[in-house]
Amino acid sequence: MTLSASKPQQQSSKHDAAPWAVLYRHTLLSLFAFRLLNALVLRTFFQPDEYYQSLEPAWWVAFGHDSGAWTTWEWKQHLRAALHPGLFALVYKSSNVLVTTLDLSASSRAAVLLATPKTLQAFIAALGDYYTYKLAQQVYGRHSRSAVCTILLTVGSAWNWFVSTRTFSNCIETTLTAVALYNWPYHWALGSDEVGFQLDSNILRIRRTDSVTLEEEEAIAEVDETTRLRRTLFCASTAVILRPTNAIIWLTLTTATFGRGMYRHGVHWEVDAFIRQGLFCSGIVLALSAFVDRLFYDVWTFPVWQFFKFNVLQSLAVFYGNNNWHYYLSQGYPLLLTAAVVPAALGLRNALILRDEPRCVSIQSRLILHRLALVSIVLPMVLSVLSHKEVRFIYPILPALHVIAALPFAKLVGFTDIIASGNANRRQRTFKPTLFGAFFITINVMLASYFSLFHNSGLIKVTDYLRSEFEAIRLTQAEIQTQLNRNLTFAILMPCHSIPWRSHIQYPPTFTTPGISGWALTCEPPLNLLPSEKATYQDEADIFYLDPAVWLKQNMVRDPPSGPPPPGFYAPDPADAKKLWSNPNPQRGVWLNEGEGGQNTGVPNRRKRAWPDYLIFFEQLEPSMKATLGQSAYRECARFHNSLFHDDWRRTGDVIVWCLPDVHR
Repeated sequence: MTLSASKPQQQSSKHDAAPWAVLYRHTLLSLFAFRLLNALVLRTFFQPDEYYQSLEPAWWVAFGHDSGAWTTWEWKQHLRAALHPGLFALVYKSSNVLVTTLDLSASSRAAVLLATPKTLQAFIAALGDYYTYKLAQQVYGRHSRSAVCTILLTVGSAWNWFVSTRTFSNCIETTLTAVALYNWPYHWALGSDEVGFQLDSNILRIRRTDSVTLEEEEAIAEVDETTRLRRTLFCASTAVILRPTNAIIWLTLTTATFGRGMYRHGVHWEVDAFIRQGLFCSGIVLALSAFVDRLFYDVWTFPVWQFFKFNVLQSLAVFYGNNNWHYYLSQGYPLLLTAAVVPAALGLRNALILRDEPRCVSIQSRLILHRLALVSIVLPMVLSVLSHKEVRFIYPILPALHVIAALPFAKLVGFTDIIASGNANRRQRTFKPTLFGAFFITINVMLASYFSLFHNSGLIKVTDYLRSEFEAIRLTQAEIQTQLNRNLTFAILMPCHSIPWRSHIQYPPTFTTPGISGWALTCEPPLNLLPSEKATYQDEADIFYLDPAVWLKQNMVRDPPSGPPPPGFYAPDPADAKKLWSNPNPQRGVWLNEGEGGQNTGVPNRRKRAWPDYLIFFEQLEPSMKATLGQSAYRECARFHNSLFHDDWRRTGDVIVWCLPDVHR
């Protein structure tokens, strides 16, 4: 078939396509309901970036520099783009307006501010699931068993259940990648002599679909190629701004699509269109990001360069972990895919090596599978060069891996007819359950349940405990009028960033009302030090764990308290604001109130910390704490199960809370 400049003949009205639009909307709504449930039942701690790279700076933007948020060194050094926390700042601001308008209680306000970021992230995760499904439909056909198996892989993934509704920048990066992969012009890499295409009004080849009905075909054709190209480029550009390493995906796809054969096939105008639209879309995203960064940092800055300079040129990422070269192969893929690693390996083999497989899909579909497989291999391979590795760094390839795994997975779980090619075939489909299907369900349910409900659950429960203690004792109107009202104070004697901060604790103190105030051990990286100094550098948490007793003696203001805390109003004094409250100038660093995230231990004349109402630590530290503070007034007042095992010896055992007697008076 030769190229034609005409659009598909219109033989059906838009009304005929309405049922499919309704189906798509219901699919998205169902996925959103599923992910909202996922977000609300998730009760465990995974990694600090979930809070300190999104919700904490968002709280800081939404409620002001004196709102008690913890802004880490990356924000002080302008390493992070402000688009991601800016999104959650808007959610916080709008939620606060709603709470104020409805005149809700303080405890209701805290509940709303806890739930709204989860709701937004649930919708983002549902969008990722939805476009993964649409990508599978584009490859296998809209009524195929493989497309259905893709959505089963996505919603049944233990990793997705555990991670997708968390507020990592990697999660929104994954959703943006799924949307961009769906809209990518894979068919432009095909020559006109391989597959016949029609042209749109901009002389761009229209992708072919495996739709069964004319209504479906027309519903897809309503979106022209230029619009879909812009969607791809907008999403890809935003993902790169949020996570610069995402550029590896688009460099790989661009090279594979336009690197060879385009001019030979005589369709160079598609290259020109890609360049023009790429400059247009990336320019808009870059300008928006620069504007938001200017508002956030109060200076013009380019976080992508700062990220590259600190993490690559200065190798500061090594400070947070150094992994083997084979980490992504030996741990990354298995953790992402769990039981789906077998069908994913089979799918990668088919797409990369046996180019004629799978024989039941079209040439265009085989090309898409090949490109997805290429991306799924190249990203982990390039990131393996870097010393610091985490599984979530390759999270954006999971939608592609699920699409690739879908066809082998369908066969392994017992579907005997995969691709929909007509009504007769649909009637012949059968399903015979297999042991692999049972194994897939069992292993994912077990892993998802344990890691989302139990593993590191104590670190979330302790923030709920502090908040409930404050609400129960200090939030009644009667107490606000008495001199007994005072701040609730706490200290976290754990490795740095072990618990969420203001986004979960809530209730920051102000000059007129009490709140929850605390401090924690820090782990600032070795900035601006010589290589020899970096080799021997120890952060505050490292020094504490060398000898907790010595650290407490050197860094606390006096001997441990032998009685209850003194009465009185302990909200910050405005005259002491410079010592207690954040510096509003972010380029000079944002130091947090009352020792929260104070400077490095080696800084001369550092202000010592006061003994708090509550001391919080892991069970591993309990013998040292009893030996050091056994004669003090502190006693155990709460204990929360945290984990059965941990790869960090400092974080083993329960989360223990010690408090002073009569602290509730």
